[in-house]
Amino acid sequence: MIIKQIFIGLILTTLTIILSACDKPVLEVPKVPTNLILENSTIKWDESEHASTYQLFLDSVSYEVENNEYDLTPHVNLFTDHVVEVYVKAKNTEGLSNASNVLRITYQEGFILEEDIEPVILQLDTPTNLTLTKDILIWSKVSNATNYTITIGETAVVVVLPTTNLYDFEELITTDTEVSIVATALDYQDSLEATILVSKGYDGRIYPSGKTPIKPDKLDYIDFYYLNDFHGAIERSEGELGMAYMGNYLNQRRLENPSLFLLAGGDMLQGSALSNYYQGLSTIQLMNLMGFDAMALGNHEFDWGLETVTQYFDGNQDNGEAAFPLLAINAFNKGTKDLPDHILPYVVIERGGYKVGIIGSIGSGLESSIAFSRVEPYEFNDPFNDIKDTTKYLREHDNVDVVVVITHDFDEYLNSNLANLTGLESVDVIFTAHRHWNELDFINNTIIIQSGANGEFLGHVRLDMKNRSNSTYQNLNYHEDFNTSDPIIQNQIDMYKLETDEIFNEPIIQNGSSIYSDDLSNWLANLMRIKTNSDLALHNYGGTRDNLNSNEAITLGRLYDLFPFDNVIKTVYLSGSEINSYIYYNSQYNAYSTEISYFESNTLYKVATNDYVFDYPSNPFKYGTNQENTGILLRDLIKSELELQAIIYSTFSIYNPIQTLFVPEVSYFNKFELIN
Repeated sequence: MIIKQIFIGLILTTLTIILSACDKPVLEVPKVPTNLILENSTIKWDESEHASTYQLFLDSVSYEVENNEYDLTPHVNLFTDHVVEVYVKAKNTEGLSNASNVLRITYQEGFILEEDIEPVILQLDTPTNLTLTKDILIWSKVSNATNYTITIGETAVVVVLPTTNLYDFEELITTDTEVSIVATALDYQDSLEATILVSKGYDGRIYPSGKTPIKPDKLDYIDFYYLNDFHGAIERSEGELGMAYMGNYLNQRRLENPSLFLLAGGDMLQGSALSNYYQGLSTIQLMNLMGFDAMALGNHEFDWGLETVTQYFDGNQDNGEAAFPLLAINAFNKGTKDLPDHILPYVVIERGGYKVGIIGSIGSGLESSIAFSRVEPYEFNDPFNDIKDTTKYLREHDNVDVVVVITHDFDEYLNSNLANLTGLESVDVIFTAHRHWNELDFINNTIIIQSGANGEFLGHVRLDMKNRSNSTYQNLNYHEDFNTSDPIIQNQIDMYKLETDEIFNEPIIQNGSSIYSDDLSNWLANLMRIKTNSDLALHNYGGTRDNLNSNEAITLGRLYDLFPFDNVIKTVYLSGSEINSYIYYNSQYNAYSTEISYFESNTLYKVATNDYVFDYPSNPFKYGTNQENTGILLRDLIKSELELQAIIYSTFSIYNPIQTLFVPEVSYFNKFELIN
């Protein structure tokens, strides 16, 4: 019996050693070294958790150090009649820690000493390129600045980074008001002032002094320009006009008609690396520079949580602020008639001698196009009656000349009903969205327009105020003024690119043959199944937004184009009957990966999908057993797989074997518990 117990113990001990070897802990970036001191001629510090080695810095010179101390004697020539800043960073294969405390060391009369000298406080650079466009004060960012103090006449305001280098005027400006800006930061002297003289124009907008426009004669028409489903397409690319180029075109049109309107149909922010990195704020700020007047709420404004986007409309410039309102007359806090914070039902703008009422709405039923966890607190009612009643109210009480509706939807029934309204309830223009269509229609003197997506078209409606039947409407994608960029907008884009190029433009792997988006979805489903060791994995085709071109470099920025949504993988166990039923009714919407030819009705299978599909109430996943949110972001998983493929293959192909492995969690047990 004793021999048997010893034999069992040896087996269990061996198993434990093997399992322990399999369960290698995930290495973290090391902790910051602490308590850096000088003792005689040796620098010492406390050991740092997770550190393999240390990097010792003597001013700009660095040395690799294995232990937590270092003799400075060989470097006395560096300290002679000179003060050197010394600090340490911990290092391992995951990277470097932040720096330790800093010592200032010098060499005097044969001794290495710590110099007790006040550090030199550097002065920040003066903000440059200070200019004003469409009520927005803009300047070049100052390195190391954390705040900007702006003085408007006698009033000082503070703008806190990282909201940026733009300020939207709200304070009262009189003739020739001096505006100054100073960059500030802790441990730095304030910069010198940069100043500009500004004045308020006849239209209430702020202009550089001496450049306020003369009030034009009242025209016989109103010009509306329009973008919908822009999806953060900031830069110019094949088929996409780009914000700087559209900005130039609009500036030229403003020379002809300074009273034009510029409207947005929703889904403006989510979709590109340069927009997603800033959670849409970069696009908002560029829209400010373009001079947008109003924006309708779209379903993709919920992708980061509605509060992320609505903070740009809350009046607080410190978190970034839109210079135009966000509109949705029919988006309510669930079970109420209350609009979410910072969303308006409509706005009235008086310009060019006309009063225009602009009503926004979002499609009834578009809740299904939003991740359930993001949209659960809200509901979108049928907007028809609210639009009809508000149109009448605006004509009776605000005496508007024109009512336009921006609806993030293309509902032919709604469009027809609105176009058939008459008298005080009549709608002049319906700007639609969501379907990404190039759509033009004219029903009962009501213009209906949708302008593609991703900035491939700029919509234009010229509403004839004497004879509506003479009105014109078109989607523009060619004009000589689209060939030149607006320098102010382009400089701002270049600033965003400078901050992000290193992150987004480093090639991961070269693509081989072109790959359609549906094939990428199938490949991703396979990757998800292998990563989670599931019996079945699925990914919705709508979650993959673009094709891969042959021979193009795949970068992280390109992955944002292809997979713009921040979806994570969730897993669950479902019965074979639940799986069979779901596939039967939803096979056209999803890509699937499985090695099982038939799912037995009463057998449980592990299923992996993304949280958008998982969380939707009519799907079976959230009602299954052993639910797990893996926390694995799809885009990160894809990037990791491509990095592995780049080690082996010269090009990416969906037919390359998946390199990602399933790594199970190891459960530990006491080897003596089974011995009796």
